[in-house]
Amino acid sequence: MSHSMTVHEFTGGAPQSTAVVTGRAQNVSNFTIGSAMIAVNFHDKSKNLVASASATKQNLHPGEVWDFVVKTVGPDA
Repeated sequence: MSHSMTVHEFTGGAPQSTAVVTGRAQNVSNFTIGSAMIAVNFHDKSKNLVASASATKQNLHPGEVWDFVVKTVGPDA
């Protein structure tokens, strides 16, 4: 599995940004995974949890590669 994260800051009336985690996961088993999930916890620089988000994929077949995207939007993203 591999992943990366980008943060986009927006200007306007209220401070807001988007944090996006993109990555690739592969089913290395010989069985179909009925429901796969990637969960991400977003923390601020003081290590306080500011958001949680996830992505799911149904029926991830043996050898299949899943390109996932998990994002959060908010003032502390």
